[in-house]
Amino acid sequence: MFPGDRLQKLWNYFVAIWWYSDEPRITEKKDRDGNWIYHVYDPLSHQHLMFDSEQEVRVWLEERYYE
Repeated sequence: MFPGDRLQKLWNYFVAIWWYSDEPRITEKKDRDGNWIYHVYDPLSHQHLMFDSEQEVRVWLEERYYE
């Protein structure tokens, strides 16, 4: 097996985990005023959500878990 083949398999593994996982995907970005914005994608409900604080994300995650 060539080194590139192993790298490709590793890449495919991470893509599969990222793409097919039921876990929410959370990214944080700064808006133009320098405030953090949290973008969440929930693959179970196909919802895209936006939160202003990490605490709001945590509350949403707890509610999602116990639904």
